[in-house]
Amino acid sequence: MCSRFFFALVVIFLFSATLYGQQAARNPKKEQLILDKLAAVAPGAVETFQRGTEALDKGDYAQAVQLYREVTKQAPTFSPALRRLGSSLAAVGQTDDGLTLIEKAVAIERSPENLASLAQVLAYPSQGKVGTQAQREMALTLVKEASEKVQSSDDPSYSLLMAQIAWGLKNEAAFRQITDTLINK
Repeated sequence: MCSRFFFALVVIFLFSATLYGQQAARNPKKEQLILDKLAAVAPGAVETFQRGTEALDKGDYAQAVQLYREVTKQAPTFSPALRRLGSSLAAVGQTDDGLTLIEKAVAIERSPENLASLAQVLAYPSQGKVGTQAQREMALTLVKEASEKVQSSDDPSYSLLMAQIAWGLKNEAAFRQITDTLINK
């Protein structure tokens, strides 16, 4: 049991970089679905959204903020743009504005991505910062919901975020349950 626990800790720490702004490679099929939905409501915003995503993935959050703001002017209820703008704002230190936008995205669409992004910013508002106990508890609830909704079982990011939050909360029971699931996958 102890070796499984140690292995789970190693896995979480190895993958924790993805939880701090280093975007894993995007799923091209999933991304195309997002672009198609945007094209249906604001065709002129698609190219700007793509450039915003490139900036976000490179860690150029200031540029991402600028580009996603342009997109949300054309598509004010398009939840992926609101989510990505909110995450980018949080990354540049505008946490409250970022949270407001991600919460709006969740209110529009309780997708796994929106829920996990809200959980991420609540638990870890920016590099080196940790949310309050209450924010992290809410984040754990949100990421659990996101994990239950996710269609693809080959994406460990939801479970890793859940485990990291549980570990930070010293919630050993939740942490062990999540790490057992990760190990079994």
